[in-house]
Amino acid sequence: YAARRGDWKLVQNAPDLPFELYNLKDDPMEKKNVGKDHEMYKKLHAELAAHIKKASRVPWQRKQ
Repeated sequence: YAARRGDWKLVQNAPDLPFELYNLKDDPMEKKNVGKDHEMYKKLHAELAAHIKKASRVPWQRKQ
């Protein structure tokens, strides 16, 4: 999963890995995870969760 707003990017590289938040302007190589306590993490995570709920499934689930 990934969500992006401006310079910010929230990404989860695999279902069993935690989400990571990066400021692409300050860290274009995505080396420093800003962390889940950042306000933008909460916003992007909520937006992504709403999108997933609206889509009714996660990408790695097979269609039934």
